[in-house]
Amino acid sequence: MLDGADRHALCSGHPESQLLGATMPHLEVISRSEAELRTASAKRAEVLREYIGIIEKLQPDQAGKLEAGEGESTRTVTRRLGDAARLIGKELVIKRDRE
Repeated sequence: MLDGADRHALCSGHPESQLLGATMPHLEVISRSEAELRTASAKRAEVLREYIGIIEKLQPDQAGKLEAGEGESTRTVTRRLGDAARLIGKELVIKRDRE
């Protein structure tokens, strides 16, 4: 177990860290949405990217009508739209069409 002095000695740039032979791991900062896409299954990430593309086509003052494709339910489309919007930080209002 490391005490406070040992933990401090392992800090990056601290002169004692070279003496201990310790190297700090490199942290690549990425967006939360990118992290979620990278850790999703390949199929889910592909689907979410498609939905993100649909959302990004809309301007703030526009609305769209999206119909479920073959083999998809309206509920699935709604969930995927919500997930994709959340990933890119967009507020999306989803309403059911009365037609």
